[in-house]
Amino acid sequence: MYGTIIIKTASAQAQFKTWAHDSIYTFLTDHGYSHDTAADVAGWADLASVGEEYELDGAAIIIVD
Repeated sequence: MYGTIIIKTASAQAQFKTWAHDSIYTFLTDHGYSHDTAADVAGWADLASVGEEYELDGAAIIIVD
């Protein structure tokens, strides 16, 4: 079952289904993150477990139900 990824940056917040790789990638690159970083997050998002939290150079990432 897929969860939801919430990404909070200093200037924006968004939530996507963890399978929405392109949307996750686009949000992160639109907010100043590199191709490599955005691709990395988009790639592992659907593998993360509900309840996990990550820090990403100025952003918080939370996986919820």
